[in-house]
Amino acid sequence: LLPAAVVAESQPGAGSAVQESAASRLAASAGQDKEQLARRIESSWHDYQRLAFLRGSLKLTFVLILSAVLLLSLLLAVLAALRVARRQVEPVARLARGTQEIAAGHLGHQLPPAGDDELGFLTDSFNRMSAELADASVREHASQAETERQRAYLQAVLERLSSGVIAYDADGRLRTANTAATEILGLPEARVPETLDALAARRPALAPLAALLAARAREGVREWREELRLAG
Repeated sequence: LLPAAVVAESQPGAGSAVQESAASRLAASAGQDKEQLARRIESSWHDYQRLAFLRGSLKLTFVLILSAVLLLSLLLAVLAALRVARRQVEPVARLARGTQEIAAGHLGHQLPPAGDDELGFLTDSFNRMSAELADASVREHASQAETERQRAYLQAVLERLSSGVIAYDADGRLRTANTAATEILGLPEARVPETLDALAARRPALAPLAALLAARAREGVREWREELRLAG
């Protein structure tokens, strides 16, 4: 009977110990949860403080990045506009330089093609005009050279004539005269005056000849023959 009583008396004490153990475990678990929660709250607070501190820097960085992008876009737009303007202005500048070359006497100067627009049409017209001017210049020089050859030939023929030949134009200016004419008219230094008035003033005896030539020039007579006797 005694052991049974002892066992019966020991059971109530064991139950209270179990309860105390469970309570202590719950308290420890609750303490750990509170500690973890406190740590999370503290970590979140530090993160918030760090983000609040970096907010100004991030905002400034974003503003600088956006400003750099905007400036780069504006620079690219300006460069594109300058390139387009240069493409539009360059043909006009080439035309201006081409006209300066033509004015300087460089006939035949050609410009590179400028496309199929109005500027291209102007460039083609300029090239055609320049080529035509060059051809006209070549023809003019050839004509002048031929005229000089004919004049030299005529002068050589006149110098070999024994008859005196004097040629004045419609305005009374001397065109040509051979040596025989100066000898026949008795002009000193073998030189004929440049105009009919100068001829009459220099040699009064030749004044009737000068007056006759001037009268026929005023009348527009192309061919005529007349005998004139000069005194002295």
